[in-house]
Amino acid sequence: MTPLEFGDRDYPRTFAEKVDRDHTVVLVVDMQNDFCAPDGYVAKQGWDVQPMIAMADRLRRFLDAARSFVRIVHVHGQYEPSFMPAQMVERLQRLGIPPYCQPGTPGIEFYPGFEPRPEDLVISKRTFSAFAHTELDFLLRNLGVRTVVVTGTFTNVCVDSTARDAYVNDYYVVVPEDLTANPDLESQRAALRTLGHFFGVVVPSSDLLAVWQGQRR
Repeated sequence: MTPLEFGDRDYPRTFAEKVDRDHTVVLVVDMQNDFCAPDGYVAKQGWDVQPMIAMADRLRRFLDAARSFVRIVHVHGQYEPSFMPAQMVERLQRLGIPPYCQPGTPGIEFYPGFEPRPEDLVISKRTFSAFAHTELDFLLRNLGVRTVVVTGTFTNVCVDSTARDAYVNDYYVVVPEDLTANPDLESQRAALRTLGHFFGVVVPSSDLLAVWQGQRR
């Protein structure tokens, strides 16, 4: 098979080029009480929140280090029925899913330790993807962002949807394998395999910090 010729196309040849701190941000998806807390929505449905709690500890430490190098963008789910897409409302009704992440409830609040800092950005979303019907793409393009590092919960739903939309909106996608979670290990593994094969790269978070530490300006 004759190899494809890409000429002088502008794309990163190395991982370090892909995640250069000058054009990379970290997206923190849905780190909220309803998804992570022992008394939140997910736990009340009988799902295991221990994977989210364990991941949250790792993600807090990662963000503390990453803030020295890149911008942090928090993605905050708000699912009040009056403003959700009709398809989301239909799904909740069809499956008999009780409301979650409702304004004015503890469940919508950021999980402890993930409250945005003054220098962080916050995006509110009303469906699975952080890019759907939000200003995220506009903000990232104005910041000169080329690469998004997608972290948070659930790996096979909102993380996956956000990563796929980032890819089709012409961003390079990196998913730290130790900084996403959902209750089911099989679904976690399947989601990471798909994301790593089709939409981006899946790496340990330590690989990112090693690159950024080596790019100190």
